[in-house]
Amino acid sequence: MTPDLQGLEISRGELKHLSGLGINRVYRPATVKKLLQEGLKTLLAMGLVLLSYGILIGIFPASQTVLVVIHAIACFGLIVDETLKIITTWRHKSLIAIWMQVERYNRIIHAIAFCDQLENAGNSTAKVPDRSQILSALKMIRKELVRTLNTEVMIRRNRCLIKESSHLFPCDVSNLTIPQWQDYTTPEHKILAEAWDIAIAVEAIVIKSVKLRDKYL
Repeated sequence: MTPDLQGLEISRGELKHLSGLGINRVYRPATVKKLLQEGLKTLLAMGLVLLSYGILIGIFPASQTVLVVIHAIACFGLIVDETLKIITTWRHKSLIAIWMQVERYNRIIHAIAFCDQLENAGNSTAKVPDRSQILSALKMIRKELVRTLNTEVMIRRNRCLIKESSHLFPCDVSNLTIPQWQDYTTPEHKILAEAWDIAIAVEAIVIKSVKLRDKYL
């Protein structure tokens, strides 16, 4: 990754530091469909545990008590882990929505880095046009994502205060966790929206070039 791209990516460690929650503790995206899919996977895992018990009890009938305890603990652990993960996911839907934006932002950076590698390998057509403008846009987006993550944490930690005293706030604080490139009401927000559009356009160009390359390989 070139020096001008280094430091732009929001790493998992930084994401955990900013949000106070590890990515591996939740499911993404936070949709009912996703949660049902993961629940079915857990049921399948429990089925395999029971199958293991059935096989082992036939081989070691004298160890029935030990096998029952071991497999019961395994099933209980799966249920507890899955339940906690689903609850955590459902309680942090707004945070996970921001994470999804961060992941897309990071993909754009990696896409540009990939184009750089292609260019360094002698593929001049892979050069990213208007690079300085794109990097400026990415810096603005990064700053906005960090602001949004910090805001979400503050709101999450003060839920009771906000709920009990919502009439004292000049705006709906929950809207502050929405990235401002989705809002066109002010010139600053329009600039962020344009920056995001530029970044998405770069991602689309890279994806198209990769597909063309794969087609002719």
